[in-house]
Amino acid sequence: MLLLLQVEKYRSASEIRVRDILMDMRHYRMGLVQTFDQLRFSYLAIIEGVRRIIHIPSRDSGYENSVEASVAAA
Repeated sequence: MLLLLQVEKYRSASEIRVRDILMDMRHYRMGLVQTFDQLRFSYLAIIEGVRRIIHIPSRDSGYENSVEASVAAA
């Protein structure tokens, strides 16, 4: 995924706009994310990929909570 390649290249997730990337991807594959559960899964999969690339140590960091709030606001 382009997003994870960007994280790997820059070793940072600070400028990632997941919503914008997913919306852009929908132009090429209609219906890519249709439900809240699919959106949540996408965010959590991206979080796990970023965590592995930049070595965020544990799930206790509160990172998911901030993403959960972002998903709910989307």
